[in-house]
Amino acid sequence: MAAVNLTATRVDRLKYDPKGPKIQRIWDTEVSGLGVEVFVTGRKAWIFRYRLHGKQRIITLGRVSDFSLDDARDAAVAYRAMVRSGADPKTARDAPVEGMTLDQLYQKYTSTRYFKTRSDDFRNNLSSTYKRYLQPGMGHYPLQSIQRSQIRTLVGDLIEQGKEGAARGLLNRTRILFNYALQHELIEHSPADHIKPQYTSRGKRTEWLDSAEKLKVAWWFPGAPQTRTLIRWCLLTGCRRDEARMTRHSWIADKTWRVPETKNSHELVLPLMPAMQQLVDEMRATFGATPWLFPATTDTQKVLPRGTLDYMIRQGTKKAWSLHTLRHTVESHLRELGIPEETRDLILNHARESSGERYGHGEALEMKRKGLATWHEFLLNAVETVPAATVNESNVVVLQWEGR
Repeated sequence: MAAVNLTATRVDRLKYDPKGPKIQRIWDTEVSGLGVEVFVTGRKAWIFRYRLHGKQRIITLGRVSDFSLDDARDAAVAYRAMVRSGADPKTARDAPVEGMTLDQLYQKYTSTRYFKTRSDDFRNNLSSTYKRYLQPGMGHYPLQSIQRSQIRTLVGDLIEQGKEGAARGLLNRTRILFNYALQHELIEHSPADHIKPQYTSRGKRTEWLDSAEKLKVAWWFPGAPQTRTLIRWCLLTGCRRDEARMTRHSWIADKTWRVPETKNSHELVLPLMPAMQQLVDEMRATFGATPWLFPATTDTQKVLPRGTLDYMIRQGTKKAWSLHTLRHTVESHLRELGIPEETRDLILNHARESSGERYGHGEALEMKRKGLATWHEFLLNAVETVPAATVNESNVVVLQWEGR
């Protein structure tokens, strides 16, 4: 009954000891209540120990071969939240299913044409949130049995862990699912409504890099060239994270940059300004033949993973800002520079409900070019940078940025 920090390797190497006790279990020190039981046959199972109404109970979560350590920890965290809300995980697990379950709702919603036409970012965020936080503890629950206290506890746990961004995302995406259920009369009320979390901060939605010094620090980000250049691309264009991250070299042609799929389903088209072209040339000279403008650090034939990118940003900035902060930064500086709202919306690909939005056509490249030219002049002066050209061993000209 030892307690250790479980690892995938330790669980894999765990064997039944014929000389040991009949029941052989080890418990995880990272997630309280999670354990592994090994049987004389060699079979191993994830188990969860909890106390409810003064009695200790242990339930089986599933075979070790069925899901990973991370999945088991997520399930244990969800069950702990269930216990705190007064529900019994065993009763919930064994209860007969009546009506549509949360898993079935998720499958129904993600098969809709509406969901499939949303951006990659939206689909990936909903999927990862559901599989990480909702499915382990209540995926098999009938919709009618899910209580508001359960959702509130899940959100509250994330806030206590300092993961307020994840808490906001969980609540928003849970509301999306249950609102869909309401629209189709699968439930009478949404358990995600009327939840007001006690956030300790306003998040980073109102933050922007409002000084030349902050812009300079972001421009000269001390990290991998893919990350540093992607940050510069976001500063130059004001685009969303995945619009930059997923860019292929084939999207850059005829002196334009085209992003076919965006969050609002409107194609993003920007003129390829000199500073943007310089970044493209740098990446081609640095990484050679790759379809991606920002390739992975381990395999240039793959795109830079979102998780890797976010981790490097968090580590390099000490969580001071995110890539979305740069989008706020560009919008705010464009406004400070006197760029009209219509031009700002076109550059950032904002969709607004207006007659101009409905009836206006064309790409307005010249309008965007003028706005970007004003912004780029300000930005490059703020970050104190000048272009420099060098020739590498292959006699290829490599453009670099140098501070002055």
